[in-house]
Amino acid sequence: MNKGVAAARGEYILHLNAGDRLLTIPFAQLRECHDTDLVSFSVDMEGFGIFRPRPSLFLSRWSMPWHHQGSFYRREGHLGYDTQFPVHADFDLNQRMVRANKSVRCFDILVSRMGGGGVSGNESTRVESYRIILKNFGPHYVLLAFPWYNAAGPLSAPLKRLLGR
Repeated sequence: MNKGVAAARGEYILHLNAGDRLLTIPFAQLRECHDTDLVSFSVDMEGFGIFRPRPSLFLSRWSMPWHHQGSFYRREGHLGYDTQFPVHADFDLNQRMVRANKSVRCFDILVSRMGGGGVSGNESTRVESYRIILKNFGPHYVLLAFPWYNAAGPLSAPLKRLLGR
């Protein structure tokens, strides 16, 4: 992904992985946000519903407010991907963007479909997420992440929606 950023020549970068599909390019919104560092849109997460991006900088300290399949990152000033995180480098990038006070705009417009069954959905990669949170925001946010990631039962979905999942 870093090689793609280095080779890109456009104003914004969108990363799609194997199994992901671009449904539309939101030209009007991107033109409106020409000086915004990250413009994020909704993603159809096959089998899990529509993910709507959230502008919550607080929740981004332990959760994923923007998915890269729906996020157009401004090429100029892109922070790059930390290769020590082979699965969740996008999560790390988003957290570092929050720490760097990068500007974010969110739109509830469906732009892509994320294929299911990828490595990032595997529970065994959760430790990598905890390492990212620890690196970027410290141990107290890892403690907040633990119940967030492990919420189970009938109240978990409504609770996560209420808190901005």
